[in-house]
Amino acid sequence: MTYRATGRPSPGRRLAAAALRRLRRIRRPKSADDWLGAGLIALIAVLTIAQALVMLVEWLLRTWWALPSLTVGLTGAIWARWRVRILRARATARRLAELRYSLEELDAMTPSQFEDAVRDLMRRDGVDARRVGGAGDLAADVIGTHPPTRQIVVVQCKHTTTGRSVESRVIHEVNGTAGPAHHADVAVVVTNGGFTREARRRAAQFHMALIDRERLELWADQGASLPDMLSLGSMWRGRRYRLLHRLE
Repeated sequence: MTYRATGRPSPGRRLAAAALRRLRRIRRPKSADDWLGAGLIALIAVLTIAQALVMLVEWLLRTWWALPSLTVGLTGAIWARWRVRILRARATARRLAELRYSLEELDAMTPSQFEDAVRDLMRRDGVDARRVGGAGDLAADVIGTHPPTRQIVVVQCKHTTTGRSVESRVIHEVNGTAGPAHHADVAVVVTNGGFTREARRRAAQFHMALIDRERLELWADQGASLPDMLSLGSMWRGRRYRLLHRLE
């Protein structure tokens, strides 16, 4: 079975793309001085690379006995990375086979149907979730528990048919009730639209997670895992979306 890679490009690919964009901005030398300067830079680069290669060869000759261990370790690291990629691809395929929503399907839903869809996607990803949205929901439409970590995730859903962006007022409302009223560890606002700049700034200040239209597509249609998106269980990366009252 063939599994299609999903999600954002890897850091290596993003770095290569950035380097390529910078190379395209380099202008062709025009004057003799430009050519002379470019030649000197190229000569320095060649000499630097040659010196590095000489140092590498000398080091290899001095530590030849370490080459077998280095080869085994490098091979093991490559195999482990390849294995992790395969397992992640299989997990993504399983999630997509279980439940998948396109953006068009999500856009066509009513607000209550959108809340049900978010709940079902959380359940698909192994989060014990229930819908609580309605009158007096205290800025929480879905509440879930991540079994491996017992972290409580509170989600506020904002469905739009006009592409309207969620404003900072919503961020303040969720932040004001997620901890005191729902004892949440993580608070999330999900929308099929976008967020204003001020809303994003406030969310970062409060350590809240935002899932906009782009991230929603990654989650619902491309099989990204919500625990991975929120870094649940990660000691360091998880602090980004750990509510401030839980970091004290």
